[in-house]
Amino acid sequence: MTTVRRLLGLASAAALTAMLMPAPAYAAVPPDPNAVLVAGPAPKIFQGEADKRIWETMEVRNDSDKPLRVVLYVKTEGLWFAGAYHTCRYTDNLPPDLIPASGEQAICEPPNEIEPGGSYKLGGEMIRVHPKAVPGAQYSYTFTWYTKEYADAQGPTWLDRDKMTPGFKGLPLMTKVTPETPYSGTNSSSGRVVIAGGTTPPTTPTTTVKPTITIPTDPDPDAEPTDDPTSGSPVTPSASTTPPTTPAAPETSPVAGGVGGGDTGGDLPLTGTNVAVIGGLGGVLLLGGGVAFFLARRRRTAFTA
Repeated sequence: MTTVRRLLGLASAAALTAMLMPAPAYAAVPPDPNAVLVAGPAPKIFQGEADKRIWETMEVRNDSDKPLRVVLYVKTEGLWFAGAYHTCRYTDNLPPDLIPASGEQAICEPPNEIEPGGSYKLGGEMIRVHPKAVPGAQYSYTFTWYTKEYADAQGPTWLDRDKMTPGFKGLPLMTKVTPETPYSGTNSSSGRVVIAGGTTPPTTPTTTVKPTITIPTDPDPDAEPTDDPTSGSPVTPSASTTPPTTPAAPETSPVAGGVGGGDTGGDLPLTGTNVAVIGGLGGVLLLGGGVAFFLARRRRTAFTA
């Protein structure tokens, strides 16, 4: 009987002790990242070139009342990642001759905390244009911030991070910044990259001006023209060349007494039979014949006497 009483007493004491002990605490559900984190800056558009980096800062503000460790998730369409950091995990890198058709992804877990009310950025460049980027094409990216507490609660397969490969160099930290404009919106932001080299049609049609060809005055119509027919523009004489002048027309005067003139400064010489000269010679011959006849007659009369 004594033994039974002892056992009943022990059972009662154990039950009382169990009733007095506090219930075990369950793990608190992590808060929604949208409630404590705001991504910045606002979405941007960058002009990019093949194999060049995009200087996107990827910032975040801590709106909670306590320090937080954060996780950055980046997804790109047609773009590469600029580095392979120790604190990040990446999807498999593609060869440089193949542009990513689907989204490339990365998850980074910086080791330092961000203070309440502060704005921070990841201290390393993330986005890079692919070497085979098409001129004129547009590519995009998004980045989202989570608290480390929230990310750990999602399990190892969250966002396929169990299939990603860790980086091998660099340790980018969260560094404090002063935003250019206040952040607003959610814990996610985005951007676009426009590749340079695309052709833009002109807004104003091109007008072709036909050159004016000036032909200088030439007194000699048989001379070769001075314009170069292959140049499309007039040939301009040098400064030391004296331009040709048009000679004045020679003065003409009548020839007195039918006497033929010589070179009269450009006039043609007189040609053909000169009637005045022939008439004068005939008169001289006729006069000489008369004188000879008269002398011969006197000699004949004197000889007869």
